[in-house]
Amino acid sequence: MNALTSLLRKQAEGNPSASYFNVDMIKYQVNTLNGATTSPLQLVSYWKCEDNHTDLRIDYKYNPHALASPSPLLNVNVMVPVDGIVKNMQSKPQGQW
Repeated sequence: MNALTSLLRKQAEGNPSASYFNVDMIKYQVNTLNGATTSPLQLVSYWKCEDNHTDLRIDYKYNPHALASPSPLLNVNVMVPVDGIVKNMQSKPQGQW
């Protein structure tokens, strides 16, 4: 709890006009015995870093066979820390920056 309080205080000092702050509460990593075939959401990222810009492409595929009872994955977010200005964003399906 002390670490959370300290983090929130630091964020508030850095941006006192913010109405809310994002805090990572849980991060997890899945290790599977059979590789990608047992993962419900398969992701692949492609980075192209140059002096003036960075391109990122993320391909994804839903794998209903990885679940005992297939169901849709809801509220999936992909977060990428950005240091600089975003000039262009394209997304299929429609995304939000």
